[in-house]
Amino acid sequence: MFQRLLIVDGSSILNESYYGTLPEQMKREKDRSKWSAWYGEMLHNKKGVITNALFTTMKRLEKIITEQHFEYVAIAWDVSSDTFRKNLYPEYKGNREKPDASFISQKNIFPKMLSEMGYPVICMNGYEADDCIGSLVKRFEKEIPIVILSGDKDMTQLVSPYTQVWFSCKKANQAEEMFDDMMQGEQTISLSSYHLPDKIFPVSTTTVPYFMGVNADQVVDLKAISGDTSDNYPGIAGIGEKGAIALLKYFGSIDKIIEMIKSDILNDKEKFKSLKEDFSSKTGCRLPASKLLDPNFEENARFYQKIARIETSLPLITDLSALHLYVNEENRKKWYNYLEFYSLLKTL
Repeated sequence: MFQRLLIVDGSSILNESYYGTLPEQMKREKDRSKWSAWYGEMLHNKKGVITNALFTTMKRLEKIITEQHFEYVAIAWDVSSDTFRKNLYPEYKGNREKPDASFISQKNIFPKMLSEMGYPVICMNGYEADDCIGSLVKRFEKEIPIVILSGDKDMTQLVSPYTQVWFSCKKANQAEEMFDDMMQGEQTISLSSYHLPDKIFPVSTTTVPYFMGVNADQVVDLKAISGDTSDNYPGIAGIGEKGAIALLKYFGSIDKIIEMIKSDILNDKEKFKSLKEDFSSKTGCRLPASKLLDPNFEENARFYQKIARIETSLPLITDLSALHLYVNEENRKKWYNYLEFYSLLKTL
């Protein structure tokens, strides 16, 4: 069995586990101040410690690590929301509701529990888990094949011949449906033939164009132009995702778009007319000329590139051996007994 490094987007996976296992009453109640009324319906131990996210995440992680034979593991973690992106753009992620206390309590436990159990937890003040993942990928992908487990599409910018993303789907059968759609009815290959964990869509150099609409090296520019509603930055006003994909398929990059803007083609009516017709013919979209002619286009595009780009040069771990997983069985039993994860204790 060949060795691989599993890098887990810990914040993303814990968040997904939490919201995916909420009682139906909490899912329907939009006023989070009322959620405490249903805490008793959530998974918890005898001391009242709510554990739904912790249990679901650990059950999933241990299953993936064991069945997929990962010997090297890193759990990337968000230290706080006070990051360089927030300093650059104060509205960054400003549209997100404050997490409920039942999630915050588990988020506080998770990294401490993992560290005591022997899992390498990677984080850095001022940066997000994404940046820790990007820096680990940059450091180790030529040394060992890497798999990133995440439910965040931003990770696709890290895809390369050495690194793939196992995108975590929220709904049952979503990964299978996406794969079948990508294959356009071709029955010779099914997702099951890849022997992946449940609810995982594999994003590689060959599947990222289907998944994102562009190649991995164009994802940053895609996000810079179209923005990201989840992270609350607008990108270039008036150009949505469809328009951004069309621009990048035609020009290739923001650099090439700016090069075109600065050329004499916009001052030549015949050349400009020909460009618009060719763009429409090849992309099926109209060239958003007025948006590209905005004098602030280059400045805005460069700014949102900084927001969208994952940092890859953080001074983190330099020796792969530090990511070799050696589980402390005694501490794992201690934590699982405390949290009353008795079904997981049986698998030790």
